[in-house]
Amino acid sequence: MLGDFNYHLLGETEDIYTLGFSDLWLEHKGKQDPGYTFDPSLNPMMPLYLIFEERRMRLDRVVLQEGSGIIKPKSIDIFG
Repeated sequence: MLGDFNYHLLGETEDIYTLGFSDLWLEHKGKQDPGYTFDPSLNPMMPLYLIFEERRMRLDRVVLQEGSGIIKPKSIDIFG
């Protein structure tokens, strides 16, 4: 499952695990690369959209149901 989860806080990632899914970004990149998908410092359109928002966040997620065994991702990257 993938999409805009709108998780703004680090602790919200725990919801994914509670529901029996794994966060593929964290599994492949770890915490060394936060994988921001909302970053006003890199995207000049964001300060125009949300004037006072300066946080860098990973709102978009790709999650996989744990134990499914059907899909075995090899890598994950952000593009665009």
